[in-house]
Amino acid sequence: MPIREELETDHNLFESVLQKLVDLGIQRGGVPEEYGGTGPYSMTTRGIITEDLAKGDPGVAMVTGMNAGEFIMPAIHLGNKTLLETFAPPIAGDKVVYGCLAMTDSAGGADSENPLFQGSGIGTRAKLEGDEYVINGSKSWPTNAGLANMYLTVCTTDQDSGFFPIARRFTELALDEMGP
Repeated sequence: MPIREELETDHNLFESVLQKLVDLGIQRGGVPEEYGGTGPYSMTTRGIITEDLAKGDPGVAMVTGMNAGEFIMPAIHLGNKTLLETFAPPIAGDKVVYGCLAMTDSAGGADSENPLFQGSGIGTRAKLEGDEYVINGSKSWPTNAGLANMYLTVCTTDQDSGFFPIARRFTELALDEMGP
């Protein structure tokens, strides 16, 4: 808290604070052990860490929360080994990494986390062309854009496919975490 204002203008100071959190193991806490992490945090643990960091500086909390779980969680829950082998080791490493989450569509949101909409509000599209997906659309307020080493863009490949499996899994996890 005593250096909160300086963090806004001094990127080196901001990086040093983040590096101290990496040194404490916070960043690698969202990564499965087989990829060098300490195992995924529960939503409760992530919430407590983020809340405590936000008391000092919301920007530090946001970057740390993104790197310690938010960015890698879809790959973990889907069991996508290719993504985990690519992105988990740097997050579990000894240096600060920045993950970008581009979720909010520029046309006023996407309601991508609202299970009632079943992903229908996501305007950004991804189409498989050859071996690559081509993404069309735009996002507003992408977290860590411009600084990020890795980007996660929320988009859809089929607007009419119904409830997105990852959204369903996150909903199940949240309900399990809350208990009966």
